[in-house]
Amino acid sequence: LATSGESTYLLSNLYRGLIKYTDQGELLYDVAEKCRFKTTGLVVCKLRKEARWSDGSLVTADDFVRSFRRLIEPNSPAYVAPLLFSIKNARAIFEGKKPVEDFGITALGDHELKFEMETADTEFLEKLSNSLLVPFRPLKTGESKESLITNGPYKIKKIVERKKIILEANPHFKK
Repeated sequence: LATSGESTYLLSNLYRGLIKYTDQGELLYDVAEKCRFKTTGLVVCKLRKEARWSDGSLVTADDFVRSFRRLIEPNSPAYVAPLLFSIKNARAIFEGKKPVEDFGITALGDHELKFEMETADTEFLEKLSNSLLVPFRPLKTGESKESLITNGPYKIKKIVERKKIILEANPHFKK
């Protein structure tokens, strides 16, 4: 739901996606080691094996599947959902016409992610660089916001409601 430059900047320090842009405007792999158009209609991304959550556990392909499915659920307030509409069944799921299980994204083991495309999208890799297309682990009932598990260079140390958020280095983050 982040819409401001400040919230997007904060999220980009807490979470990392498959691909990002450098300050010089170059596309760079982030959690992905590489992504390839295998055939027309198929994109496969191999994840870096050293990618970790702030609790030390692996960032897996299932984490991306779960998070991307959450973005395209019917009535999702995520304004980035249309970036995923070229993936098989995404629009129909978003419109409530198909179940989320029909979404064309699949984990092929822990470190490989497969996207089945419904329409040709030459800008798909660029779209994956959006700072909101990241894996996300929601808080469990009763957990404080400081317990949020992240996969970026920082994690939350303390939140002073409506005043400030104090970050600290994520010891498990590797560039």
